[in-house]
Amino acid sequence: MIDREQGKVVENAKLKMSAGADLLGFNDWDSLYGIDEQMARVLGRVLKVALPDRLPENLPGQLRDPYEDAADVMLPQHPFLSDTGFAGVVFEEFLCARALREGPDWLRDAVRRRLRQPEHLPSPLLGYFMLEARSDNEIPVIYAEDVGILFNSLQSGAQTFSGRVEAPWWHSVMTGGPVASGWFERAEWSGRDG
Repeated sequence: MIDREQGKVVENAKLKMSAGADLLGFNDWDSLYGIDEQMARVLGRVLKVALPDRLPENLPGQLRDPYEDAADVMLPQHPFLSDTGFAGVVFEEFLCARALREGPDWLRDAVRRRLRQPEHLPSPLLGYFMLEARSDNEIPVIYAEDVGILFNSLQSGAQTFSGRVEAPWWHSVMTGGPVASGWFERAEWSGRDG
């Protein structure tokens, strides 16, 4: 879906930017509307957080206005969005987890505020997405200030049987089973600088 949305926005942007792009020698179309930019734009819209800088950073200043017009026209049609927010909990949790792991500080802070609101209902999906390794050699990094968010998320997937809490995912995490793919033995927990 991310690639499809990127293709739509880039095609729309090319129509508005091609003359200026040719004059400036810009041809890095693949750098436009990538996953990080889509994450920032979708989360920014739902969380009502202004983007601190225009995206993407490598775009020449003369092309920013036509690009922003193209991106703004397409954003409301993004499949992760609905008229009232996210199109579903899977999209919300995926984007929030990605922002917590890889997003810029301003976006992580906005996501943390949302996830700490009393009306937010935790879902185990957030935890699964936070712990997901992008490759076999990657060690998921969880910021210390996000451990409580992670715990609440994973705890929401626990089951209660005769007064006892059973969390099948936790057994998998502890034993390096299929859910966690061995992350627990290799995980790094880090605090934020500054």
